[in-house]
Amino acid sequence: MAFPGKTNLDAYLTDTYTLSVHYKDSTGSGVDLGSSTIEMDVRDSEKDPVSQVIWSTATGEIAATAGGALSAGQFTVTVAAAQIERLGTRGDVKRYFYELRVKTGAVVETLISGAFRVYGEPRN
Repeated sequence: MAFPGKTNLDAYLTDTYTLSVHYKDSTGSGVDLGSSTIEMDVRDSEKDPVSQVIWSTATGEIAATAGGALSAGQFTVTVAAAQIERLGTRGDVKRYFYELRVKTGAVVETLISGAFRVYGEPRN
C-alpha cells in the first residue's frame, strides 16, 4: 500500500485557484483515470468528518489538463474565486485540511493530502 503524498496548498481570497497534477505509476507512465471520479475534499481539520466543500470531476472543478488527458493521468483542479471566497475571511488566514482522491468503482485511493490555507488578502 502506498501512502499519499503530503503537500500544503495556499489560496488567496480573491484569486482563482489552480492545481495541476500528473498521476504516474511506479514505471513513470500516466495512470488511466478516464473511468474514475477525482475529488478534492476540504474540511476544517483532518479528523472532521464533515466537508466544507468537495470539488470533483462530477461537478466540473476538476478536468483533464489542457493538452493532456485523464487517460494519461493528467488533470487540473480549477476553483473559481467566488468558491474560494466562501472559505476565507478578509484580513484573516483560514486553515483547512484537504484530501485529493481518485475513485474507480469501489476502490478509493488518496493521492495527496495536507493543509489548505486561504489567505484573506490578495498577493502583493
